Amino acid sequence: MSEWFLDEPCYNLIYLELADCKLTRIPKEIGRVIPNVRVLNLNYNFVSELEGLEQLRRLKKVSMIGSHLRGTKGIVRAMRGMSELEMVDFRMNPCTVSWYVPLLAEESQKGNADADEEKDEWAGLDAKFRRGLPDELYAGRLVYRGMLMEGCERLKMIDGLRVSEGERDKARELLARVQQQDVTGTGGGGKGKGKQTGKHDR
Repeated sequence: MSEWFLDEPCYNLIYLELADCKLTRIPKEIGRVIPNVRVLNLNYNFVSELEGLEQLRRLKKVSMIGSHLRGTKGIVRAMRGMSELEMVDFRMNPCTVSWYVPLLAEESQKGNADADEEKDEWAGLDAKFRRGLPDELYAGRLVYRGMLMEGCERLKMIDGLRVSEGERDKARELLARVQQQDVTGTGGGGKGKGKQTGKHDR
C-alpha cells in the first residue's frame, strides 16, 4: 500500500492500525484526513522519514517498529511538542537497533495479556543488555530517550520501556553536559560523552 487510502476527513477515527501494509511514506494529507487519531500503529512498513506525522497533535500512542528510519533527529523533531503523547515505540529501526535487545516480529503482535507479560520479560532482558553496552552506545541511547522526554513531557513509555524519574534525571544531566560541550568545543564527540556515563550508573 504505497498510496493513501482515505480521501475525506474521518473526524471520529481515533485508532488506526496500518501494520505491515508496505507503506513507504507518511501521506502529506494525514493531518487533514485523520486529525483526531489517538493511537497509530505503523509497524513493519518501509517508511524512512516521519515528515507529516507532526500534524497529528492529538496522538497518545505511536508505534513504528521494524521500519526504515535511519536517524533519530527526525523522530525527535516529529514528536516534539505533542503534549498528549504517552507512548512511542521505534525499536528495530536502523537508528535504534543497536540500542536494545532484539525484538521478534511475533512479540509485538500478541494479545494484551500476553503482551504485558512479554513487556516485563523483555524489560528484564534489556536491563542486562543495557549494562553491557559500550559507553558510546549507551550515551547515544540515553541522549535520544532524553530528548524525547524533554520534547514530550507526558511520555511514560519509550521503545517498550517505562520512563522512570531516575532515567529522566540521568538524561537531563547528560543532555546538559552535551550542550555544554557543544558550547565550549570540549568533549570530542560521542566518545567523550560516553566516558562520562559509567556502567555503575545504569
